[in-house]
Order: sequence, then C-alpha cells, then structure tokens
Amino acid sequence: MKIVFVDPKGVWEGLNNGIASIVAGIRDEHTVHVVDFVNKSGNVERRLQTAEDADFVGISMKSFTLDESIMVASMVKKINPNAKIIAGGPHVMVDGYNLLVDNPIFDLGVFGEGEYAFREILDGKDPATFSGVIYRKNGEVVQNHASEWIGDLDALPFPTYDDFDSINTDGKIEKIENWPLVTSRGCPYTCTYCLKNDALIHTDVGMVKIEDLEHKNDIKVLSHSGNFMPIKHFFKRKYSGKITKIKAKKLPIVEATVGHKFHVIRDGLRDEIPAENIKKGDFLTVQLPSTRKIEYIDIKEIVGDISLIYEYSRKVNYDKMKIAIELHNNGLSTRKIAAQTGISKSFVHVLINNNFEEKKKVENKIFSDGEKIGFRLSRTLPTKIPVTKDLCRLFGYYLAEGCVSKHIRRPNSYYISWTFNKKEVAYIRDVKRILKKVFGVKPLIVNQNNVTRVYVSNSILGLLFEKLFGRNAREKHISQFLMGLENEYLQEILKGWLLGDGSIYKSGKGVEITGASVSPSLGYQFLLIAFKIGLSPNLSKNKVQKSFIDGGEIKGSEFYYRVN
Repeated sequence: MKIVFVDPKGVWEGLNNGIASIVAGIRDEHTVHVVDFVNKSGNVERRLQTAEDADFVGISMKSFTLDESIMVASMVKKINPNAKIIAGGPHVMVDGYNLLVDNPIFDLGVFGEGEYAFREILDGKDPATFSGVIYRKNGEVVQNHASEWIGDLDALPFPTYDDFDSINTDGKIEKIENWPLVTSRGCPYTCTYCLKNDALIHTDVGMVKIEDLEHKNDIKVLSHSGNFMPIKHFFKRKYSGKITKIKAKKLPIVEATVGHKFHVIRDGLRDEIPAENIKKGDFLTVQLPSTRKIEYIDIKEIVGDISLIYEYSRKVNYDKMKIAIELHNNGLSTRKIAAQTGISKSFVHVLINNNFEEKKKVENKIFSDGEKIGFRLSRTLPTKIPVTKDLCRLFGYYLAEGCVSKHIRRPNSYYISWTFNKKEVAYIRDVKRILKKVFGVKPLIVNQNNVTRVYVSNSILGLLFEKLFGRNAREKHISQFLMGLENEYLQEILKGWLLGDGSIYKSGKGVEITGASVSPSLGYQFLLIAFKIGLSPNLSKNKVQKSFIDGGEIKGSEFYYRVN
C-alpha cells in the first residue's frame, strides 16, 4: 500500500519527529512519502498530487494549524476521493473527538502513541479492537481509550527522514536558521490548563458556562488582555487528574485543573501563577469593566432588522385542496371540481393558478423612519433613547421583577411585565412614570390577589429588553456595553435591582444590603458593578431550599447567588 503523510505549515521549523518515527516502522512493508510544508514551501497542489494513488493519507495537526490542516484534507479528498484520511498530532490528542464530529472528511483519528495504532490500521484490523484511535461506527464517532505509553523505546526503529520531500536528493535539507530541540518523546504536557465545563466565563452577553458556549460563534469572551475576543475554536478533553479549589475572600470557590494560571498579586507584584501554586496571602485580581460615555441607546441597532413570522392553517382543508388540483390535472372542469370537493368555484380557480402551502405564512417586518421604530399595526417607539438615571433604574427593576413573553400564534405579540407585591406602590408608580416619560407608552395595571403587574404589550419594547437582559430569571444578564456605563448610571441599575430583589437588615457590623438572583450572570455582574462604584461587596453561591405545593415539589434552579 501507499501511505502519504502531510505536515502542514506551522510557526516553527524542524522535521516532524512523530511522523518520522511512524514512517520508520512501516516503510519496509509499504510505499511512504512525506509532504513537508514546514521546511519546504510552495507548489502546494502539485506536491499533494503524490496522494492521487495513496491508500491512506495521514495529516499531522496542531491546534494553531487546524484551519490549514482541514484545507489540506479537502484538497487531498478532491485529488483522491478513495483515500482514507487519518488525523494525528497534538490537536487530535486534545480534541480529536470533536474534530471528527465537526469534520466528516476525516475517516480516523490517532492519538497518544501512534506507532502501533497506525500499524493496526494498515493491517486492516477493526478499530474497536485496539486503543489510541477515534473512528466512525454507524454514523457515530467513537473514541477508544488512549494507548499505553511505550516503555521500551529501543523496540522502535530510529526515526527516518529519507521520505520527506524537504530532503534534497543528496540527502541534505534546505537551510534552516533555527532548529527546535526536543528533549522528550512528544509533548511532555497533557494540556490540563483548563476549567470545568460548568465554569462561568465572562462574555459580552454576561457570564456563560463553558459548555453553553459551543457553536456560539457570535459571542465574545473576556481575554487576559481585558478585551473581548471572538471564539475561534471549542475544545473538549477527558480529564481525571487533580482539581484545585481556590476560595478567595468575597467570592465563591473557583475550580481549575493543575497548571491553569491566574492573575495574582504576590508581595506587591502581579504575576501569572498556576492554580496549584496559589497560596494564602495572595490576591486574585478582578477585571472591572472599562468606562465609556454612552449618551443614548439605539433601539434599531440593538434589535436589528428582523421579521416576525407566524403560520396558521387555512380555512379550506389542505387535503381537499390537493384533491382539487389532482382533479384539475385529470381534466375536470372547475364546476365539477367544486361539486366533488365542496370548494367554491372561485377558490378552485384561484387554487389551480397559484401555489399553496398547507399553512399560510404572515410576515411582519420592522420599520424605522429614523425617528420612530415599530412593526406594522403596532405602536412605534423613539429610535434612540437617551441614557438617564430613570431609564437605568427601570432596567434594574426589570432585572429583579421583569420578564418578556410572546403569544405563540401571533407574530407581533411580545409583551413585557414587571411583577410587584401590591404593597410596593412606590415602585409600581415609578415604573409607570418612567415608561410614560421615556418610551411614551401607558402600561396596563393588572391586580391579582396580592400581586400587581405593570404590563406593556409592545413587540419593540419586549425585543429591546430581551436583547439587553434576557427573557426570564435564569438567563438574565446585563449586556456588556451597559456594564461600561458611568458610575452614576450603574448605581441606578443596582438600585432598581435591589428595590425589587433586595433586602436590608442590621447585623453586628452595621446595616447590610443584600440582593439575590437565580442567574449566575447577574450575581457576578452586580458584584463587578458594586466594586466599580466603590462598594465592598461579596458574592456567595447558595443551594436553593426545596419547596412544595400540595405535596408536590416545585422544580426550579438548583442554586441562587447573593450579593451582600
């Protein structure tokens, strides 16, 4: 058989020892060729033509050459559709399972010690019978256990580079200024500088669990530089090592794998220190949002150009409509079709001259004339809303007591409501006044037992609050650009939240103000806001106590977050 290996261009020069070691073990039984783009550039398509009669093509993949490696695999597949493409290298060790899930072009993945696993593949063995391989079975990706480390390295032949196309015919390689020195077999690390899948990450749409970030390419995350950066790749890996738990004053426990670095101040100096080396007396740093002056909120920019679409079944039974068309195609007259189906002659005439779907679709597009924005047949709002203390306090009320809902069968039926205890008259009046003053809408007041709801039926307003803060209690967050408001406005957001979801009580240390939320994002974001405006807050994560109605347990969030 013929086997071609490809080493895509990376950021370092130097011959690929891993490929050379695998080649040494199979070259006596198979025809082998290595396309080395690392040490020899140019003629990509021509050099890949060597794979046109190959049985297997192995591609060495590093995470930073992922895109180029996938491109090479696509080029090889066009040249030789019958070749089995095998992914190997460091990236497969880190995230090979997801690589094969996301890229069907790869038939197999080899991770860990590759010499024996690669030989098993060439021998035609069932991948389910040996370790260190990722394969496809009945359309699903399956990852076996990693292969054992090879204890007797002397049992392996010495790496050979004779088959690399970067080696000249006289056995010399093109001049390389810098050679990497590898003092171990493969990478000595196991990429454990990670966080658990339920760890909260600071993003431009609030605090989000890592596991919920997958496939969300439009979200940006806060980097160590203090800037929000787009997600380029998403990695998963199995881990069974130690977990370091760090309890900093005023914060819930932070968990990380060994080797994950944190920004720490020690002895007055800032440094990046691995989790397991952090000790009592160190200070963890907290990245506070940078401030920028925001004069108004552009509703059109936030809501975007959207259309609300809904469907409803037609009054005439769709099966009858299909029968009518079939009868027409068989040559029956409009009158006879109407007699057989019970459909009026006029509608039969319309039916046979138009394409009808089972359900009727209605599209309601957003429009704006620069000053007003709205949907057809609904109340418009000002396109730009000035940022004021009143508006920010209304935001805070919403984060505590508000929600956005929508009628399923009506496209422009978003409504927003604030729910208070009926005794909270001052807050109810405040919300009514702000809605009228800022948005020009008069809310409906709904009283039910001991609850009063301030209710506004307006799709633009509902979409605005949904985009800025989320729909319901668990998913509520503060959009990142609002976290950059000046302190006087942040204070009003915090105030509105505390008036709705807060409490005040006296303790031995004085008066304590507490706010609580089932949203982890809000808990952390209000902690940052409190720090930023000069308070000294602390955040705790607490288990929700079970509650029952008529003997049945009320299912809700497992934890709630309290800011003191």
